Amino acid sequence: SSGRVRRVMTDEVRRRIDGFIARNRENVAAGLHKQQMRKLDMWRRLQDEGARIAYSTVCQYVRALEAAPKPQEKPAKAYIRKDYEPGFRCEFDWGVLTLWIGGVRRRL
Repeated sequence: SSGRVRRVMTDEVRRRIDGFIARNRENVAAGLHKQQMRKLDMWRRLQDEGARIAYSTVCQYVRALEAAPKPQEKPAKAYIRKDYEPGFRCEFDWGVLTLWIGGVRRRL
């Protein structure tokens, strides 16, 4: 709001970062959680493409996008109820739950 012209975070750089994030979302939707670009990877790619941008600038932009609420993107999950005789089977699940608590994203 200072009227200063942004020299580094150009529309082209924004489009490239938005593309990286869109690709990350596609990979997550396809079950490829480990094939996401980290902010450091995005910054390095931009550097390789000739953009003169600081890593902290990339982090700020990505963080602002991640903080914005997104509409539900995943399809609904379906579950099949199974009944077993008592003592026949034991199940447990390992996982991480991510929640927004007080405006802060928390992993539990």
